[in-house]
Amino acid sequence: MVLFGLSAALVVFGWTWLQEKLLPPVPPAQGPLADELEKGKQGEAASEIGDEKKSELVADKQPDDAAAAQDRATEISGATADPAAPQTSDQAAPVEGSQNAVPVVLGSAEQGSRMLVVLNSRGGAIERIELTERLASGEFRYQSLVDDSGYLGPLGLQEDEAGGLRVQVVGRGTPAALAVSSDSQVSAGLQSGDLITDVDGQQFGDVQAFREWLAATKPGQSTEFSVNRSDENGESLALKFSATLTRRPLVLVQSSGDVLATSPLSCLLSLTSIGKLKRKRDEDEIVGLPSLREGVWRVESRNDASGMTVEFHFALTTEALKVAGVTGPLEIIKRYQLNAPVTSAAEATETDRRSAFGYHIDFDIEIRNQGPDELALSYELDGANGLPLEGWWYSYKIHTAWFATPGARDVAWRLSGGNANLLGASEVLSATQEGDPDSMLELLPQAGEVDYVGVDTKYFAVMWVGRDTDQGLNLAKARARAVSAYEGSQVKPKKVNVTCQLQFPVVTVPAGGNVTGKYTLFTGPKRQDALSAYGLSQLIIYGITPFSQIAGFLSGLLHLFASLPMVNYGIAVIMLTVVVRSCMFPVSRMAAKNAAMMQELAPEMKAIAEQYKDNLERRGQAQRELFQRHNYNPMGGCLLMFLQLPVFIGLYKSLSVDIALRQEPLIPGIDWCSDMAAPDRLFAFPGWVPDMFAAEGGWFGPYFNLLPMVTIVLFIVQQKMFTPPPTDDQQRMQQRIMKYMMVFMGVMFFKVPSGLCVYFIASSLWGIAERKLIPKPNVSVAVAGGGTLTPAVDPASSAPRRKRPKPGKSQRKRRK
Repeated sequence: MVLFGLSAALVVFGWTWLQEKLLPPVPPAQGPLADELEKGKQGEAASEIGDEKKSELVADKQPDDAAAAQDRATEISGATADPAAPQTSDQAAPVEGSQNAVPVVLGSAEQGSRMLVVLNSRGGAIERIELTERLASGEFRYQSLVDDSGYLGPLGLQEDEAGGLRVQVVGRGTPAALAVSSDSQVSAGLQSGDLITDVDGQQFGDVQAFREWLAATKPGQSTEFSVNRSDENGESLALKFSATLTRRPLVLVQSSGDVLATSPLSCLLSLTSIGKLKRKRDEDEIVGLPSLREGVWRVESRNDASGMTVEFHFALTTEALKVAGVTGPLEIIKRYQLNAPVTSAAEATETDRRSAFGYHIDFDIEIRNQGPDELALSYELDGANGLPLEGWWYSYKIHTAWFATPGARDVAWRLSGGNANLLGASEVLSATQEGDPDSMLELLPQAGEVDYVGVDTKYFAVMWVGRDTDQGLNLAKARARAVSAYEGSQVKPKKVNVTCQLQFPVVTVPAGGNVTGKYTLFTGPKRQDALSAYGLSQLIIYGITPFSQIAGFLSGLLHLFASLPMVNYGIAVIMLTVVVRSCMFPVSRMAAKNAAMMQELAPEMKAIAEQYKDNLERRGQAQRELFQRHNYNPMGGCLLMFLQLPVFIGLYKSLSVDIALRQEPLIPGIDWCSDMAAPDRLFAFPGWVPDMFAAEGGWFGPYFNLLPMVTIVLFIVQQKMFTPPPTDDQQRMQQRIMKYMMVFMGVMFFKVPSGLCVYFIASSLWGIAERKLIPKPNVSVAVAGGGTLTPAVDPASSAPRRKRPKPGKSQRKRRK
């Protein structure tokens, strides 16, 4: 059993570990991204936590070196409404004539909501998505695992000339929206337009200082805000609010404005052809036309019974379209709709099970041709970027291809009716850095339909899917690319920020008419029930057959155990181990008996080796006769081991990618081992430990983990207790190698998720008990070929014995 455990673990961990440690890192960029990579060395990789706070507090703040983009935006006429454009809401909130980007909130953090989305009028794009689904206790179901500071909610703060920080946006249900005023006549909550003058007596003149203050706070902490607010008459009111900070929700999508010169927002739109103009292969947009990516769009929003809708309008005037040989004007509308999820799955229609989950945004692109002639055009839509990096240094993610290494964020897609595909982040980065436009990774062999395409992480995904459940996306092209850079002289391939770009076929818009493309953006967890409703079940990758089938079955069994009363996932893993080992008991019992027989036969094997040490042929014959006499099959244990291997690997894979273990503590109420999908993290290594060992990308990671050490100790105990003594030099060398392998195993196991360690520990204890309870085989008798019992022959005792002579009379007298 020790050999089985070690062999199986080496099969599972060995290749992954060697890929991570021995494959050469991606060299620094040498192509068009080189300058951006250099600028980004102090960017996203410097702190995952910093990105979360920055995008929360400065939702639309652009870096100073984006002035060129701002100047270009002043040429755009899309910020003013076209008189012919219909007004779609009596609650419209247009931002006309303004060239300053503004954030807009879609959704909320209230009970019953699934997400809070921050949109930005620059590019009409997605800036931030927080998963705000709450448990019955009021806690966020999916919390941030990299930032344990207090959560206030997105505010879109901007530095104000009058001193202080101006609030641009407040999400419903956030602590900022629930802040209580000291004046009972004032409604609760901060509001857009409020000027924060001080917090807990501290004044903040810039956003960075406020961010540093917030990073030092803790959930449950109460804080007071001094706010200046303008009333209906324009008078300034001095108000005080008190807010209680909470745990942070998971930020599924966020921009990384401190990495590149222009913040890479998600779901940007570009025209690829219109009239006689076509976009060049190495350009993001058609040169000569107003920028849809950098321009400021006009905003309209509305609420109704079906949910909340935000529209972004961009007008291309007749003058702007002359260069394309097209008679305008043309209006482009990006429409985001967040439908309220139904209260139960029973309320969802049979054809729209998605409404039972609500992990999606309905997205429309409407093109209105207000000119006298029809026109043909095509457009390209970006996917999401900035997905979470949590656990990148310890996560074990499975690729769809052999000998391929996935990253923390990869591009996933599936051709209609085909198999799932995955492009690892390192491969995407390498192609993007080459600088050759033809090196961009094309995802489709030809134009056609895909079931989904987007960015995938270990536990979450953001995928473009068709609006109808039975219809995919009709694409002309699709490609993957890297969009960000990381700290250090060498890029860490696993941390690369990737996205996808979807190019749609040419559409013809009739004169005075419109064409609308309807799509759905899945933004949620990789739960099997939710993914199946969106046609995304293949995003959960267990590997090849038969491991995938075994892993899927065991994962369902784990969830069944966890649903029982008084059972958490720690107990559920132990119960699953007991069930698996019980089912494998007949096989493991035979293997244990075989191992015990080998241990008992070791003295005779040693004697045979000594007797025939110079005659290998005779030694082999004597050993075969010994095995036949005791009905022992030396290959039986190995065969039984390989029968168990698919079950072991399937169980390992099911525990490795199951989101149910995320945030689940081994022992509720204790900080240690509070996330069974991560190492147990008993304590952090001191600062003097070298980075090659204690950094996030180091050999051991930044924490000392207890459970892997317990696992290795149990392996050593099993080896000491049940390994038979060596019978020759070859076996002696093998056992010596196994001792050194334990050290290697300890290194590989050190960052294993604690849920897997619980399985290894429970399985090892079962194996020890199983061996102890099996009676030792009786080798004093052996079964001969005829079926009769005959004494076992001991080569050492087969020599004739010499008779002892009888003592003489003198000897007998001396004895008396």
